[in-house]
Amino acid sequence: MKKSKIFVLYSGGTIGMCESKQGLKPASLKKLKSYLPKINDLIKFKSLKNPIDSSSIKPKDWIEIAKEIKKVYDNYDGFIILHGTDTMAYSASIFSFMFENLSKPIILTGSQLPISNPRSDGKINFINSIFVAKEKKINEVVILFGNKILRGNRSIKVSSTSFNAFNSPNFSPLGLIGKDIKIDKKLLLKSSNKKFKINYKLETMVANIVLTPTTQMNFIRDTLLNKNIKAIIIESYGAGNMPEDIEFLNLLKKAIKRGKIIVNITQIYEGIVEMGLYKTSDKLKSLGVISGFNMTLEATISKLMWVIANYKSKEVKTIFAKSLRGEL
Repeated sequence: MKKSKIFVLYSGGTIGMCESKQGLKPASLKKLKSYLPKINDLIKFKSLKNPIDSSSIKPKDWIEIAKEIKKVYDNYDGFIILHGTDTMAYSASIFSFMFENLSKPIILTGSQLPISNPRSDGKINFINSIFVAKEKKINEVVILFGNKILRGNRSIKVSSTSFNAFNSPNFSPLGLIGKDIKIDKKLLLKSSNKKFKINYKLETMVANIVLTPTTQMNFIRDTLLNKNIKAIIIESYGAGNMPEDIEFLNLLKKAIKRGKIIVNITQIYEGIVEMGLYKTSDKLKSLGVISGFNMTLEATISKLMWVIANYKSKEVKTIFAKSLRGEL
């Protein structure tokens, strides 16, 4: 049987952390590899020039990671990105949009405990990722963590302590890992016949407002009317409800009139925005507020960054409402 060729990119994160006087910090690739088990496949390792804690990740780092994948895409059967857990769901979401016409699996994984720890979950996550990277039917960006394989742009981090640190609240796992690795192939995105490409353009001026009973109107005003911000995500209550406040509605109207994209997503762990279901959300749709349906915050931010940067302004609302990578 032909051996699979797997490309492993180390970007940083807990899996490669080591002790220092200042606490845990990213170790070198050489140090990381010394703890990883040997797998009988053709595996090529590479590290970012400066591995980082994922809480420090920026769009420029996403672009650097994407360029590394682009360089070797034609030469490997699958790809694994070793990544920190704090922003893994953000990275998986943005890569799902940046990487167009995928016909191979791209897996993000990491660990809750450093690989140097005898109890580290990094070893088994890495081994399982190797096996899943050989799966010919996966043609999308996924997160593999603990006993689950999740669509990247449907994932969120749900625990800082559990080895099952990620979940997909509004979409079933693509696969479950136990004695066997079982993949639900009917949920997978289909392979594209088009040529793989990466679009690096991202609009970073996207903000979000979390509605609470104490959210100050001055903060809402400053965010909605900030001349530099192109899009604002409002994390609303329940099924997309927002305050019945004339000043608030007028601010929304003014922001939309100025060309800003306003997206309504729910704060609820499991749920969907249904504007008009309640009186409190009835006026939002007529004002031009866009529903985020059941997208995660991570996917909504990522999708806005990518769509605004790559489509004409008059097309953004239409494109955003479509499911581009299974995010809806």
